[in-house]
Amino acid sequence: MSLQYLSDNSGKHIAVVIPISEWKKMIQKHADLQELTGATMKEQKPKPSDYQGVLTAKEARLFQDHLSEIRKEWDRGF
Repeated sequence: MSLQYLSDNSGKHIAVVIPISEWKKMIQKHADLQELTGATMKEQKPKPSDYQGVLTAKEARLFQDHLSEIRKEWDRGF
C-alpha cells in the first residue's frame, strides 16, 4: 500500500492519505470502519430541505429582488 503523509509547516505528520482502492478494501473487511465513518462509498446529494432556514425571509426576498434586477440587465444586453 502506498501511503502519503501530510505534514504541517514544522514537518510534523498530521494526516495520512490512503488510496481509495485500498480504503474500499479496508472498509469491506472491517465492519467497525463502516460504522465509524458511515462509509457507504456513495455520494449523497444534498436535499433542498438541507438548506431550509439558511436564509432569513428578508435575505431571501433581497436575493430574489437582486436576481430579478440582474435578469433584466441581461435581457437588456447590459
